[in-house]
Amino acid sequence: MPVYATWDDHEIVNNWEGDSVDETLFANAQQSMFEVLALEEDKNRRLWRRYRWGKTVEFFILDCRTERVPSKGHYISQEQMDWLLNGLADSPRPFKVIAHSVPITNMPDIWDLSD
Repeated sequence: MPVYATWDDHEIVNNWEGDSVDETLFANAQQSMFEVLALEEDKNRRLWRRYRWGKTVEFFILDCRTERVPSKGHYISQEQMDWLLNGLADSPRPFKVIAHSVPITNMPDIWDLSD
């Protein structure tokens, strides 16, 4: 069973954002992510990547934590957005799946199960 994973808000500290965490802590967490998931590292150590399953589906795994700056309304960098849009346009697969760890909309109160 394949596993495709990305950062969520508990891998380093709760509700962290890319620029709100100690650099050493971040580097150690990032190294652990690459080692535990056996991810191939690119020169920029990006976690966003894509996977193809035959001729049917392509998975786009986003990193919405490292580059996240909610105060500016940014959940991914322009570079990651361009990569995603180009990948979606260029993919010959009929099905595309985008996976991410940060909600992209405000859910209605009915979905708040914390009470």
